[in-house]
Amino acid sequence: MASIPVLALLPDVIHIRASAADPDLADTVRLLGRELARPRAATAVLLDRLVDILLIQVLRAWLDSGTSPDISWWGVLRDPLLYQAVTRIHEDPARDWTTASLAREAAVSASTLNRRFLAATGETPGAYLTRWRMTLAAKHLRDTDATLEAVAEKVGYTSVYAFSRAFRRERHLPPEPTGCCQTTVPAA
Repeated sequence: MASIPVLALLPDVIHIRASAADPDLADTVRLLGRELARPRAATAVLLDRLVDILLIQVLRAWLDSGTSPDISWWGVLRDPLLYQAVTRIHEDPARDWTTASLAREAAVSASTLNRRFLAATGETPGAYLTRWRMTLAAKHLRDTDATLEAVAEKVGYTSVYAFSRAFRRERHLPPEPTGCCQTTVPAA
Protein backbone atom coordinates (compact mmCIF):
# COMPACT_ATOMS: atom_id res chain seq x y z
CA MET A 1 0.00 0.00 0.00
CA ALA A 2 1.36 3.35 -0.93
CA SER A 3 1.80 6.37 1.26
CA ILE A 4 0.10 5.62 4.52
CA PRO A 5 2.01 8.13 6.69
CA VAL A 6 3.77 5.38 8.64
CA LEU A 7 7.20 6.93 9.17
CA ALA A 8 5.70 10.16 10.47
CA LEU A 9 4.06 8.17 13.28
CA LEU A 10 7.29 6.74 14.60
CA PRO A 11 8.87 8.04 17.78
CA ASP A 12 12.40 9.46 17.56
CA VAL A 13 13.83 6.24 19.02
CA ILE A 14 12.51 2.70 18.88
CA HIS A 15 14.16 0.31 21.29
CA ILE A 16 13.67 -3.40 20.69
CA ARG A 17 15.19 -5.64 23.34
CA ALA A 18 17.28 -8.41 21.81
CA SER A 19 15.51 -10.91 24.04
CA ALA A 20 12.12 -9.79 22.67
CA ALA A 21 13.15 -9.60 19.01
CA ASP A 22 11.92 -12.07 16.45
CA PRO A 23 14.69 -14.46 15.32
CA ASP A 24 14.21 -13.19 11.75
CA LEU A 25 15.14 -9.67 12.89
CA ALA A 26 18.34 -10.97 14.50
CA ASP A 27 19.15 -12.90 11.30
CA THR A 28 18.67 -9.78 9.20
CA VAL A 29 20.93 -7.73 11.48
CA ARG A 30 23.64 -10.43 11.27
CA LEU A 31 23.34 -10.60 7.47
CA LEU A 32 23.53 -6.82 7.24
CA GLY A 33 26.65 -6.80 9.43
CA ARG A 34 28.34 -9.51 7.34
CA GLU A 35 27.58 -7.67 4.12
CA LEU A 36 28.98 -4.41 5.53
CA ALA A 37 32.11 -6.18 6.79
CA ARG A 38 32.79 -7.91 3.45
CA PRO A 39 31.51 -5.83 0.52
CA ARG A 40 31.29 -7.72 -2.76
CA ALA A 41 29.63 -7.34 -6.13
CA ALA A 42 26.15 -5.81 -5.81
CA THR A 43 26.60 -5.02 -2.11
CA ALA A 44 24.85 -1.67 -2.49
CA VAL A 45 21.77 -3.32 -4.04
CA LEU A 46 21.70 -5.98 -1.35
CA LEU A 47 22.10 -3.40 1.43
CA ASP A 48 19.18 -1.36 0.05
CA ARG A 49 16.93 -4.42 0.19
CA LEU A 50 18.17 -5.52 3.61
CA VAL A 51 17.51 -2.07 5.08
CA ASP A 52 13.95 -2.23 3.74
CA ILE A 53 13.49 -5.67 5.31
CA LEU A 54 15.07 -4.48 8.54
CA LEU A 55 12.67 -1.52 8.74
CA ILE A 56 9.65 -3.78 8.28
CA GLN A 57 10.92 -6.22 10.90
CA VAL A 58 11.60 -3.41 13.39
CA LEU A 59 8.11 -1.99 12.79
CA ARG A 60 6.60 -5.44 13.34
CA ALA A 61 8.54 -5.90 16.57
CA TRP A 62 7.48 -2.45 17.76
CA LEU A 63 3.83 -3.12 16.91
CA ASP A 64 3.99 -6.49 18.66
CA SER A 65 5.42 -4.81 21.77
CA GLY A 66 2.14 -2.96 22.29
CA THR A 67 3.83 0.43 22.73
CA SER A 68 2.39 2.03 19.61
CA PRO A 69 -0.29 4.71 19.98
CA ASP A 70 -3.94 3.66 20.23
CA ILE A 71 -5.26 5.98 17.52
CA SER A 72 -3.04 6.07 14.47
CA TRP A 73 -2.37 4.48 11.14
CA TRP A 74 -1.03 1.48 13.02
CA GLY A 75 -4.68 0.58 13.49
CA VAL A 76 -5.08 0.37 9.72
CA LEU A 77 -2.01 -1.82 9.40
CA ARG A 78 -3.25 -4.12 12.17
CA ASP A 79 -6.85 -4.44 11.00
CA PRO A 80 -7.27 -6.49 7.79
CA LEU A 81 -10.66 -4.90 7.09
CA LEU A 82 -9.30 -1.34 7.31
CA TYR A 83 -6.18 -2.29 5.40
CA GLN A 84 -8.38 -3.65 2.60
CA ALA A 85 -10.50 -0.48 2.54
CA VAL A 86 -7.49 1.85 2.40
CA THR A 87 -5.86 -0.35 -0.24
CA ARG A 88 -8.97 0.01 -2.40
CA ILE A 89 -8.78 3.81 -2.06
CA HIS A 90 -5.10 3.76 -3.02
CA GLU A 91 -5.72 1.47 -6.00
CA ASP A 92 -8.44 3.70 -7.45
CA PRO A 93 -8.48 7.14 -5.79
CA ALA A 94 -10.57 8.69 -8.57
CA ARG A 95 -13.45 6.26 -8.09
CA ASP A 96 -16.66 7.79 -6.77
CA TRP A 97 -16.15 6.29 -3.30
CA THR A 98 -18.71 6.56 -0.54
CA THR A 99 -18.47 4.90 2.84
CA ALA A 100 -21.18 2.50 1.66
CA SER A 101 -19.37 1.53 -1.56
CA LEU A 102 -16.09 1.12 0.28
CA ALA A 103 -17.85 -1.00 2.90
CA ARG A 104 -19.30 -3.22 0.16
CA GLU A 105 -15.78 -3.76 -1.20
CA ALA A 106 -14.66 -4.81 2.28
CA ALA A 107 -17.80 -6.94 2.82
CA VAL A 108 -18.89 -5.09 5.94
CA SER A 109 -21.60 -2.61 6.86
CA ALA A 110 -20.94 1.09 6.34
CA SER A 111 -21.51 1.79 10.04
CA THR A 112 -18.97 -0.89 11.03
CA LEU A 113 -16.39 0.45 8.58
CA ASN A 114 -16.96 4.02 9.72
CA ARG A 115 -16.77 3.09 13.43
CA ARG A 116 -13.60 1.01 13.06
CA PHE A 117 -11.95 3.56 10.77
CA LEU A 118 -12.69 6.39 13.18
CA ALA A 119 -11.50 4.37 16.19
CA ALA A 120 -8.26 3.35 14.46
CA THR A 121 -7.32 6.60 12.74
CA GLY A 122 -9.30 9.40 14.30
CA GLU A 123 -10.91 10.28 10.96
CA THR A 124 -13.67 8.98 8.70
CA PRO A 125 -13.05 7.09 5.46
CA GLY A 126 -14.33 10.14 3.56
CA ALA A 127 -11.90 12.48 5.30
CA TYR A 128 -9.05 10.10 4.53
CA LEU A 129 -10.11 9.84 0.89
CA THR A 130 -10.11 13.63 0.53
CA ARG A 131 -6.72 13.96 2.21
CA TRP A 132 -5.25 11.19 0.04
CA ARG A 133 -6.65 12.76 -3.14
CA MET A 134 -5.16 16.14 -2.21
CA THR A 135 -1.80 14.50 -1.46
CA LEU A 136 -1.83 12.92 -4.92
CA ALA A 137 -2.99 16.18 -6.51
CA ALA A 138 -0.19 18.15 -4.85
CA LYS A 139 2.33 15.63 -6.14
CA HIS A 140 0.92 15.82 -9.69
CA LEU A 141 0.90 19.61 -9.60
CA ARG A 142 4.46 19.69 -8.35
CA ASP A 143 5.95 16.96 -10.54
CA THR A 144 4.09 17.20 -13.83
CA ASP A 145 2.91 19.77 -16.35
CA ALA A 146 -0.69 18.57 -16.05
CA THR A 147 -3.48 21.13 -16.16
CA LEU A 148 -5.78 21.70 -13.19
CA GLU A 149 -8.53 19.97 -15.16
CA ALA A 150 -6.37 16.88 -15.72
CA VAL A 151 -5.26 16.72 -12.11
CA ALA A 152 -8.81 17.21 -10.85
CA GLU A 153 -10.04 14.36 -13.03
CA LYS A 154 -7.13 12.11 -12.07
CA VAL A 155 -8.01 12.41 -8.37
CA GLY A 156 -11.75 12.00 -8.80
CA TYR A 157 -13.23 15.46 -9.30
CA THR A 158 -15.48 16.26 -12.25
CA SER A 159 -15.31 19.99 -11.60
CA VAL A 160 -12.18 22.12 -11.31
CA TYR A 161 -14.15 24.42 -9.02
CA ALA A 162 -14.98 21.58 -6.58
CA PHE A 163 -11.39 20.33 -6.78
CA SER A 164 -9.99 23.81 -6.11
CA ARG A 165 -12.28 24.29 -3.10
CA ALA A 166 -11.33 20.88 -1.66
CA PHE A 167 -7.63 21.52 -2.28
CA ARG A 168 -7.73 24.93 -0.61
CA ARG A 169 -9.70 23.56 2.34
CA GLU A 170 -7.23 20.69 2.82
CA ARG A 171 -3.93 22.43 1.97
CA HIS A 172 -4.79 26.07 2.82
CA LEU A 173 -3.36 27.07 -0.56
CA PRO A 174 -4.79 27.27 -4.07
CA PRO A 175 -3.90 24.39 -6.40
CA GLU A 176 -1.16 25.86 -8.55
CA PRO A 177 1.54 23.94 -10.39
CA THR A 178 4.26 25.98 -8.73
CA GLY A 179 4.06 26.43 -5.01
CA CYS A 180 1.14 24.11 -4.27
CA CYS A 181 3.08 22.40 -1.57
CA GLN A 182 5.08 25.28 -0.17
CA THR A 183 4.14 27.13 2.97
CA THR A 184 3.52 30.82 2.55
CA VAL A 185 4.19 33.39 5.20
CA PRO A 186 1.63 36.19 5.38
CA ALA A 187 2.96 39.72 4.89
CA ALA A 188 3.26 41.75 8.08
